[in-house]
Amino acid sequence: MTPMQNNRRGWTLVEMMVVILVISVLVALSLSIGSAVLQGSEEQRTKNALAILDSAMQARMEEEVGSSFTYGYPGDLAPRYTVDTDVAAQSASGSCGNCNGTAVEALDYREGGLPTEDELQCFMWAQLEGCATFDSDDDVYAGVSAACFWHLSSHPGSREIIAGMESNLLQKMMYRLGNDEQENSIMPRDAWGNPIIIVLPGRDWDDRADGAAFGNPKRQDEDRTIRTKEEQLLGSALQGEAYFVSAGPDGKFGNIHNDGMLVDGFTPNPNDSDFQAALDNLYSYEVHTW
Repeated sequence: MTPMQNNRRGWTLVEMMVVILVISVLVALSLSIGSAVLQGSEEQRTKNALAILDSAMQARMEEEVGSSFTYGYPGDLAPRYTVDTDVAAQSASGSCGNCNGTAVEALDYREGGLPTEDELQCFMWAQLEGCATFDSDDDVYAGVSAACFWHLSSHPGSREIIAGMESNLLQKMMYRLGNDEQENSIMPRDAWGNPIIIVLPGRDWDDRADGAAFGNPKRQDEDRTIRTKEEQLLGSALQGEAYFVSAGPDGKFGNIHNDGMLVDGFTPNPNDSDFQAALDNLYSYEVHTW
């Protein structure tokens, strides 16, 4: 009996190349889908954290009517909440090389010019020991965001709400009080590991004093508060209520108003790298007006 002839043959070079190409395409699609899923997960986790922080702010406001954090100065009309810019500037300047040379003018909304990305983060947290490591529970901060989160974490109702955040998005740190003592506080992080900051509205606008001092109606926001530098960089607060913001996946807060001077009109250049960097920011409520 004659054995059956074996009709199988080897793969040609063209067939092997086609198979490799198909496999490469499938792998690329899998990686792309996986990256998109991961990105979506990180974005949602950050949005959840921002929503919790916003709820914590609302809880504080409900119990202390009219006590929304507001950026004010000694000598101004009584602000609902005051952060001492001199202290924040001194703290930032003494923090590390990235913050050296910063002056109160870069934070004072009555002066021209906007802070850089590094200055913004230095002023928001103003680390006094170490150099912006954001790693140790022993790090001591006295910046604007540090002060605000200390006040929130010290409020019973707000503290209970914040406790609902993912534990790995809440870093323990120390807050330096005005009398130079230290107390436990928190530093919220986004899902990409970067600190979340709080943007405060200015104090209530006064027609006589502010109209004469600024001489520019564009410095008054729609909620009749003074527009602060952080609002100029990241978007105006609404109804006099502070908001929380993450820099998004690129880790850069950017600058939506890149004229560089507070007295200029709002004319962002959509092709500017600072403007582009701000487009992936995530907010506790919608502040986009551009």
